[in-house]
Amino acid sequence: TSSALLKTANKATIYSAPDKTSQTILLPESNTIITPIAATGTWYKIELPDGRQGFIATNAVRSTAQPITTEQIKSDMRLFDQPDTTAAIKTQIPNGTSIDVIGRFDQFKLIRSGANKGWILSRN
Repeated sequence: TSSALLKTANKATIYSAPDKTSQTILLPESNTIITPIAATGTWYKIELPDGRQGFIATNAVRSTAQPITTEQIKSDMRLFDQPDTTAAIKTQIPNGTSIDVIGRFDQFKLIRSGANKGWILSRN
């Protein structure tokens, strides 16, 4: 996972071109993790964790430096390299561990716990 990750703000839209009249690719939930690939004017060209690409206005993204929330793991959780249950498992996070939730994608949360950073399945 890149250190340049960003997350979407509330009511963000991902477009097919750097133009608000272009086709909408996705109306992501807030705090959806995106990777900026390039910038043009007031737009980022981005990639979603599933590989889809599009454009998002620079004012519709937020830094991932601050966690959304801090939670405690209620059961042992596998930490995946990607938001996919078939992805490589980086480590196991034990029950009771405190984690920082950085962002989301589909049914996964991107989390940080100590030196570990990766994706866990969301339980809610």
